[in-house]
Amino acid sequence: MAGPLTNPSVRFNIPSDLTGTYETLEKSTRTINPTENPHNFTVIRVVLTLGLKNKTTGKPVATYQSVKAGAGKYFVLEVDYTSSDTATANSRNKPLRLAYFDGKKWVPFEGATLTNKVEKKTGFWRLELKEFIDPPIAWGN
Repeated sequence: MAGPLTNPSVRFNIPSDLTGTYETLEKSTRTINPTENPHNFTVIRVVLTLGLKNKTTGKPVATYQSVKAGAGKYFVLEVDYTSSDTATANSRNKPLRLAYFDGKKWVPFEGATLTNKVEKKTGFWRLELKEFIDPPIAWGN
């Protein structure tokens, strides 16, 4: 099930070259069973699953189908973290990280091929993404 983005801790902007084609969806988070863990990522909290809907067809973009922004344009994702998220990360003596699930594993946004830029702000992270793949997103470490 999917509907408009209503999660107040997440802001998502579609690049200007794609706003006429797509709109943002908040999807039900499916069961997540990683089969790999190359980044040694431990989930603290799944925030949500974002999706895109094609405005022409009215249908959601297929799960994990890549939608790429035009040259020099980016999807912008901002996700708030809580004091509980940071406390849990600190109790494990590991830094807080934001990751997406690619169907097999959790992939930290920092250093991911789809990420252009990560800015760690007070209370939230701001990401510029070159492409979007309909991922569940989680805080962890």
